[in-house]
Amino acid sequence: MIESRLTEWDGHMNGTSKPHRPLNIVCDRAHWDFVLESYFFREVLLGGLQRPLRIIPLEPDQIPPSLDDLLIAGPLERLKGLIDRAIQTKARNVGVFHMADECFDLDRSFYPNVDYVIRNYFRADILALPQPCRCMQVLWVPNGYRHGIGARSPQSLTPFPARQHQFFFAGQMNPSVEGQRERAAMFEALQQSRLPALVMRTDRFAAGLGPASYSAFMENSRFALCPRGNSQETIRLFDAMELGAIPISLRHDFLLNPKVMGGTPIVLLDRWEQLPHWYAQAIESPDAENIWHARQTEMVQWWSAFKSHKQAEVAALIEQSFARYQTL
Repeated sequence: MIESRLTEWDGHMNGTSKPHRPLNIVCDRAHWDFVLESYFFREVLLGGLQRPLRIIPLEPDQIPPSLDDLLIAGPLERLKGLIDRAIQTKARNVGVFHMADECFDLDRSFYPNVDYVIRNYFRADILALPQPCRCMQVLWVPNGYRHGIGARSPQSLTPFPARQHQFFFAGQMNPSVEGQRERAAMFEALQQSRLPALVMRTDRFAAGLGPASYSAFMENSRFALCPRGNSQETIRLFDAMELGAIPISLRHDFLLNPKVMGGTPIVLLDRWEQLPHWYAQAIESPDAENIWHARQTEMVQWWSAFKSHKQAEVAALIEQSFARYQTL
């Protein structure tokens, strides 16, 4: 496989074969510098494409080029005008990667009028489309791990018995914010039971540990506490799986749905008050470390397969859109 791809690339560079049309990824420059998951987006989710990826960051007042083969990526309040322009000028092969809609309150009226949509944050009704329409599919993908956290080789991860911290959480925890209340309930359960947890709290987003130290603590922890924030889906869940820390979360729709992440071998609770009782049962077996080491191995293997599956889904959808417009 590697040899055939190198031969194909050499052919393109030497002019002996027809090069693939690139996928033109248009984004807001400031957002592209800020987004935590840019590496995961390019190297994992788009990593299955057998064609060049041309990223075009735009300044706020910059007039975008007139292009086909577009993937418009970012928060839509910054890029809605570009999407509207692509639709109005009848640009061909137009996809949107819809980021930052964790509260499901952004405009989605354009979905039927582009060729495909890829988005984070699952809600079943949002994936449905009116028929007939131009859009082939709205595809859910995970946020993935933060830049600087992965990619990690599974062979390099510290095994469960050798990890020093039982529980780890670092992040924003502001009980006055509605999306933070689950985190407050988790913290209260930890305090009342005095569980062996390493907790580092901040009062605002991305104000705590840098990625290097965050990943060092996570990679040395057996369990990662993953309460929700503004959405049920939290990047912390995917950070943890990439780093081999078994996530503990409440039962949320996207973790139960078999078409999304149902079946992932993580710990699911009904409420955070159950954490002390669950922990007492989890460690009471004399063979507990071996049992949870096996669960860690299962989780890492599941996550690797899941990433490959999502990568293939994204590549197939984008290539299907390219195939619609073979004679550009």
